[in-house]
Amino acid sequence: MKKLLLLGLCACFLGGLTALAQSTRPVTPEEKSMSKLRQLAMCVHMYLNENRGYLPTELDQLQPITGITDRDKFEEFLINPRTGASPGYKLELGGQKISKIKEPAQTVMIEELSSDGKVDQEGLKAFVDGHVERHPAP
Repeated sequence: MKKLLLLGLCACFLGGLTALAQSTRPVTPEEKSMSKLRQLAMCVHMYLNENRGYLPTELDQLQPITGITDRDKFEEFLINPRTGASPGYKLELGGQKISKIKEPAQTVMIEELSSDGKVDQEGLKAFVDGHVERHPAP
């Protein structure tokens, strides 16, 4: 009976190690950029709460909300890991009142910039409702 219990515990342990090893695959630059866009979108929503529902006019206004106190580190955070652009994102709708936006799920709030500093038309976008997707979808 003890051998069976020990064998069961070993199987569970090895199963857990296998799952852990499989979940440590490298993160792609697109996944990193998507994560940054989600974080920026969340910061915009926090900014809205502190500024009577008005959207920021530039990404620099989000620095205090991110908790990144060092200016150089914030600029490093804004580098797009997919395209290498610095800054790698463009804030849209600057200064608008959030309540005036009729279709938040279809309205782009933050866009990826390509390596030449222009909006990447096929890049990732963060929408006013907070979701992120490639738009237009491939």
